[in-house]
Amino acid sequence: VCSIFESIGLPIYCADDRAKFLIKEDPNLKKRIIDLLGPESYLDNGEYNRAWVGKKVFADRQKLEALNHLVHPAVHKDAEEWFQKQNANYAIYEAALIIEGKTQDTFDALICVTAPKELRINRVMKRNGITREAVENRINKQSSDNEKRKHCHFEIINDEQHFLIPQVYRINKILQDRITNPVV
Repeated sequence: VCSIFESIGLPIYCADDRAKFLIKEDPNLKKRIIDLLGPESYLDNGEYNRAWVGKKVFADRQKLEALNHLVHPAVHKDAEEWFQKQNANYAIYEAALIIEGKTQDTFDALICVTAPKELRINRVMKRNGITREAVENRINKQSSDNEKRKHCHFEIINDEQHFLIPQVYRINKILQDRITNPVV
């Protein structure tokens, strides 16, 4: 979905990619993660020990929340700086945990991309090379699609049955119209 928005000229801020970058490159964030989870959080070569951290935090909701309270503010600050540099009519902030992070009110509009649970599980297993149990554990820590729908202005159905491009173009047209013809 983001690739389609990007192909029509919209800048995309991928929160997950930036979080990975900041976790590795931001010395303050790195120190705080080590303080929270221990030196095993990083490998000897300085790389983030994603597998070890994932096992630790997805088995302990409090540790997951504590880690999120470190990473999310760093990502939000980075995103604010990024958005200030954009020249498009609007830009996309792509993230999985907007509702969980209670940041939905910071955006003018939310687009929820949904897919059946089984399809999502298979996609993540294939993309990340992780087990079904690991994927289900992560999904169970997220808000349900029904909860997300309560906060979203638009929904894109990504179920391999609905065409994505027309859905993206429809939303883009609505958002562009709002910008050029704002309601007073």
